[in-house]
Amino acid sequence: MSHTAVLLRYAALLGVLAFSSDAPTRADDGKRKVEVPRFGVRVRVPQAWELIDWARDDTAFVLQTPQDGRSEAGDVSCRITPGSGNLEAIQTLLQQEAREAKAPATIDAAAPAAGVKQLLKVELAELKSPAFPPEFVEQFHRRLTAEWSFVDAKQRQYFERRVYLQGESLLYTFDIASDEAHYDSYVIDFEEMIAGAELKPLELALERLPSGHWLQRDFRFGLQLPEGWRPNFGAGDRVLFFATGASHGVFHDSLAVQASPAKPLDLQQLAAEMPDLVKRKDAAAQTTAKIVPQGGRDALETTIRTRRGKLEIVTIERRFATARRCYEVRLTCAAAEFQRREAELRATLDSFIELEPKTAGGNET
Repeated sequence: MSHTAVLLRYAALLGVLAFSSDAPTRADDGKRKVEVPRFGVRVRVPQAWELIDWARDDTAFVLQTPQDGRSEAGDVSCRITPGSGNLEAIQTLLQQEAREAKAPATIDAAAPAAGVKQLLKVELAELKSPAFPPEFVEQFHRRLTAEWSFVDAKQRQYFERRVYLQGESLLYTFDIASDEAHYDSYVIDFEEMIAGAELKPLELALERLPSGHWLQRDFRFGLQLPEGWRPNFGAGDRVLFFATGASHGVFHDSLAVQASPAKPLDLQQLAAEMPDLVKRKDAAAQTTAKIVPQGGRDALETTIRTRRGKLEIVTIERRFATARRCYEVRLTCAAAEFQRREAELRATLDSFIELEPKTAGGNET
């Protein structure tokens, strides 16, 4: 079956798919459940798709699909990233990347040269019933679909499809890559997996205190967020607290807190080393470091000014130690937004508190 034919087959499938309450639980459909509670994700996939990774950083799961023995690609994955970015911005970015790579953005493009990844399509579409369950349509409304073709050094062709779904504050990215021989059949299962997915709100282990602080219940620290910011999912195992602010295309203002076991910190030495450490990761960054007060203790404050694409951004990172932990509190913001709200954003960093472990019958204040 040609690649164009499979697209027609997929379009026909969407026209006839119907979902009933008992469809996901059928025992004779050759599929099994993959559930990742931490990410609020539950899907059904073919039995032959092997789960090889799950609940790691921003990745809900990675499944390995059967391929020819000589194939180098064959997997299905789901990633979750924070923020309320718009799908149009992602579409524009993908089209721009394709133009910069001089890849024709058309499904009728000729086969690409070895090692070149060609964008075949990128399209935004409304979700509609009965192809998708009504609750799924209500949750996401639209989807962005991108598809690429590429060949390896031995002229073996592969295809990749990526589907973006934007929820209220989370972006879900489903991806499938497969060799040409299997892609036509696997992409149908991939689309059925997405249409039948259950994507629930995440448990963030936070609660709002009367003081206005958002308390991380498990680790007993909290911060007050700027107006318009809200707690969100932190895309990393070490991120204990994460919040997002304004959206600037595909970039979001954010606040992240990481922690490690308590140990003495030589802040003066860190201040001297930090500009070089940042420079190794980002040669264009402008960095300053100084010691500042942080809730009755000292903290190293590092200010980093750099760019992401055409956007100027500012990062303020504070490192400090308490009797229980070493903390890194990192606020990243568009430069124009930071200049407009600097006092308020710095007040958020100053608001950090650490509470004692909760005792039975105790009250939060």
